[in-house]
Amino acid sequence: NEKLENVFDVKKTIVKKSYLVIRNSIMHSYKFKKLLELRNKIT
Repeated sequence: NEKLENVFDVKKTIVKKSYLVIRNSIMHSYKFKKLLELRNKIT
C-alpha cells in the first residue's frame, strides 16, 4: 500500500511538472506571436 501511494505521488508530480512546462511553452509562443504582430504593425 505504501508503494502504491509513492507511485501515485510520483505520477502527480510528473503531471504537475508537465502541465507547467506545457503552460509555459503556450505562454511563450503566445507572447512571441504578440511581439511578431506588433513588429508587423510598426513596419
